[in-house]
Amino acid sequence: MNTTNEILFSQLGENSELLKKWENILNLISKVLNVPVALIMKVNAPFIEVFSNNNSDRNPYHKGDKEKLTGLYCETVINKRSKLEIPNALMDPLWDNNPDIKLGMIAYLGYPIHWPNQEVFGTLCILDSKETDFTDLHRELLTQFREVLESHLGMLFSNQELLSQKKLLELTNRRISEYSNELDRSMKHQDKLYSIIAHDLRNPLNTLQASSEILLTDTNNLTDDEKEDLLVAINNGASNMDFLLNNLLAWTRLHTGQIAFKPVWVNINDMLMELVELYRPSFSKKNIEFKSTISDDQSVWADQNMLSVVLRNLITNAIKYTKFGGEISVFTKSIKNSKIISITDDGIGMDEITIQRLFEIDKNSTPGTENERGTGLGLILSKEFIDEHGGELTVKSEPGKGSTFIISLPNQSEG
Repeated sequence: MNTTNEILFSQLGENSELLKKWENILNLISKVLNVPVALIMKVNAPFIEVFSNNNSDRNPYHKGDKEKLTGLYCETVINKRSKLEIPNALMDPLWDNNPDIKLGMIAYLGYPIHWPNQEVFGTLCILDSKETDFTDLHRELLTQFREVLESHLGMLFSNQELLSQKKLLELTNRRISEYSNELDRSMKHQDKLYSIIAHDLRNPLNTLQASSEILLTDTNNLTDDEKEDLLVAINNGASNMDFLLNNLLAWTRLHTGQIAFKPVWVNINDMLMELVELYRPSFSKKNIEFKSTISDDQSVWADQNMLSVVLRNLITNAIKYTKFGGEISVFTKSIKNSKIISITDDGIGMDEITIQRLFEIDKNSTPGTENERGTGLGLILSKEFIDEHGGELTVKSEPGKGSTFIISLPNQSEG
């Protein structure tokens, strides 16, 4: 029996209204033809069972009775898919040892019942305890009622087909919705790229152009302090462009599948110290104190380039929103199966709505305490890189009380 027919058989067994109709059909057949037994048999190889029976004291068969397919009348009907007619089994050497004779049933007339896909459901049959010369009435009545039974099976089959089509349609609609959402996300990614290229890259570029133009055209009229300020502006603009371009390149490569995740054992203390030296001018400019508390176990299993990009973005973000004279701290520890790296600032903080939208591609970045501009791309990239590790990037923050970004990476045993 195929899967569809198994489902239909299960539904048929739960359909009390239809089962009652079948029982009534068998009672009618028994009365009209004056036979003690009218049965609907259901095959489930290697067994056959009584699926429905007429109500008669003379009927020795009961619903649920099951026998192995070993020489039964119905077995021949099922195997040959054709009518079987036996007036008296005792007088027929092919059937004089049939198991049904033990129940006193020596006459048999049966027809196969088919599913709409032509698999055999079972049989519709009548049996008698006396020799019976079956007539056209016997044959026609069973044939007509067999067609009724098969029409019922056909309706079940059609309903199941409709249900399957409905489920397929629902699945298709879900996939279309998923593809639509993915396309929408892709469009937002594309819009973000255009925004970065058209606006955010232009700001540091304009700074470079304006400052260098003043140096070139009016250098003789500038004081040494003014020249130094312009050079600092040029350097900051170049640094911002470099940082932004690196994020943009990494994010684009990630979304085009050009970055392979290659974890190694990374000394987190060494990486942090390198980044502190890299950002020392930024710390000094805002008079920010940097503190670190590194656990004894300084190694973490991570992609070195990805983790470096994440920490650079989080430290840059902390510097951006920390006020003059503030503090930034880094803390690491191992708990259970995770390595925790947290970066905390005592800056302006965020409300719950801002936190919820922090990693959305289409949100706008808030200016820093010194009106520093950004794209918001760094935090999105950081989260996606941590996701690549199978880890989590979470945020705790309150307005006016600073923010803590917490990286949780799966712990590995160093071997």
